[in-house]
Amino acid sequence: MEKPLSDWIWKINGIIILFAGIAALVVALFAVYDIFLRNIEPEPVVNLADDPKGVEKWRLSRGEAIPGTDILMLSLISENKEVSKQGPMPIFSSGRSYSGRAYNLPAKNILFLDMSNNQSRWLFDTTSQLILSSQPFPYYDRTELDKRVSPKVIFYSVVIKDTNEDGILNNQDQTALAISNTNGDDFQIIIDSFDRIIAKETTGKNKALIVYQNEGTVYSMLFGLDPFKAISTKALPKVMP
Repeated sequence: MEKPLSDWIWKINGIIILFAGIAALVVALFAVYDIFLRNIEPEPVVNLADDPKGVEKWRLSRGEAIPGTDILMLSLISENKEVSKQGPMPIFSSGRSYSGRAYNLPAKNILFLDMSNNQSRWLFDTTSQLILSSQPFPYYDRTELDKRVSPKVIFYSVVIKDTNEDGILNNQDQTALAISNTNGDDFQIIIDSFDRIIAKETTGKNKALIVYQNEGTVYSMLFGLDPFKAISTKALPKVMP
């Protein structure tokens, strides 16, 4: 028995509505792309470091002033979050006379700009390292301007050695803890390898106590801040069963 004409009309209308819905969805998706994606301006690329293969696309983070100083910190950020160990990338500068907290990380270098005399210096000479974090110390509360503590030093979590020997530096390699003055000079590695920093606190006038974990063992380090000097490092005692 043949279906009545009305059934065929309903089916044809259903197909038309389906295609209309699909077409409307495509138009809506294109509009979203046009508004939110295509019209987004790419971040300006800076020429402060070499990029022969065009994979780095260098940019500077927003600067952060270190309280109590005239220093402004700016991180050199790359789209490539790894470092090939085939050779160092030189930092461009007007000379070797290099005279804030880096929030946009990981970075491959940090620029320290002295706002009092417009002199600047890079933390490293090349971009052959990863700076996973940087933290002025002692910590300060950015929301309470009248209670800020002027940082004395800066601590860094850095990857400098290709410890798993795969030819690149990334977060699969061992992380070291380093320190510098607030203007970036006197950079030193103070812990060669750690898995986690548990605590960093000031003690006395120019000392810091650092509690960290490495390969399952927890250590405490007493470290002098003026001058930089490891005073003692001990593994924390285990609890007896």
